[in-house]
Amino acid sequence: MKVVLPFALLGWCWLVSVAGSGAGEVAGPTGPAAAVPGVGGPRWRVGLGAQWRAVERLSLQASPRASLGAAGRLVDRAGGHRPDNGPAGATGDRRYGDGFVYEDEGTAQDGGTWWWGYESASQVQGDTLSFTAEGDYTTASSWGRAEAWRGEGGAEDGGGPVLEVGADWDGPGDWRPGWAFSFSQMGLESEERAVLFSGGQQSSHYLIRETDRYALAGVVVPLAPYQGSKAGPGPVIDNIPTRSRRDSLLQQREEWLASEVEVNFAAEVYNFSLGTTLAWERGRWSWQGGVGLEVDVVSWDLASREVLRASGSGGERRLAGWQDGAGGTAVVCGLGLGGRAAWQWRPGWEVAGLVKWRAMERFEVSRGQAGATLNSGGWSVGLTLGRLF
Repeated sequence: MKVVLPFALLGWCWLVSVAGSGAGEVAGPTGPAAAVPGVGGPRWRVGLGAQWRAVERLSLQASPRASLGAAGRLVDRAGGHRPDNGPAGATGDRRYGDGFVYEDEGTAQDGGTWWWGYESASQVQGDTLSFTAEGDYTTASSWGRAEAWRGEGGAEDGGGPVLEVGADWDGPGDWRPGWAFSFSQMGLESEERAVLFSGGQQSSHYLIRETDRYALAGVVVPLAPYQGSKAGPGPVIDNIPTRSRRDSLLQQREEWLASEVEVNFAAEVYNFSLGTTLAWERGRWSWQGGVGLEVDVVSWDLASREVLRASGSGGERRLAGWQDGAGGTAVVCGLGLGGRAAWQWRPGWEVAGLVKWRAMERFEVSRGQAGATLNSGGWSVGLTLGRLF
């Protein structure tokens, strides 16, 4: 921050105040100057009151730790087994739930076989002999989306005590240059929650039912149940069937994932201010302006908590959790421009209204997956009861 000009103004005001420090002696009737409060020396002021202060911006940031890997497998794995009835377009050994059709020694030459068997008369429909084979398979899919989050933030405010100490001297006319120190305190707290990871897992379990039909071409089949042999002899049927297939969904499982992140930032801000002032007095009223160095001592705590949950076929449940936290102290510097209006309601006592604008450095802190950004600049107003002496 470039503060060359403001500090030049500080130096100028300080010189004016020092130069005016010896300009208030009043000649007494016996010759030497007599001491009068606020004349011939500094007039001190001590005030105590309350202040409301708004900081320019406080924003929180977070990113998730949750992932599909952290959730683990919640549904069935992909896999399965196909029916054991071989390929439909070539000769081969085929096993069914209600029979079999194998190759015999002549299958390679003529494509027929007498090595077959069946279980039920219902398998014969006209000039066709049917067999059924079953298998199953499972499909599985998963998806997830994680996103970092940075809150827009905004102005935060808080109240607290304020103490001011200052001194000024007689200047030209109704003007009084001087200096001022102040101390104030305020508390800040901000909390944000957001779902930063979402996803899901799904599995579907299917039953495969394949029906192979063999043309009998006038062959008379033995009564069921029947089992031929490799050596034969027996009725010969074609070894290559006509096939149809039907897949039926048996079970489906779905799990939905969501991970909520909570970030909490709390701070106590102790402000110290030192600068020069210039006041104008008229009767019981005085109006004062000043510029000075601002120092914020920020005692902060940052905490984050994340919980990954699943809901779906297995019910709602907690899968994993993470938490982190840190604390510390930071010093932030800046520049302040202030104004003050005071009314002496009785000799040596005053009530004053305060207003100040601060331009401060930005303060950032992070821990784990969470962070906070604080710009403590902004406006403050206050009210004090002061003693002059």
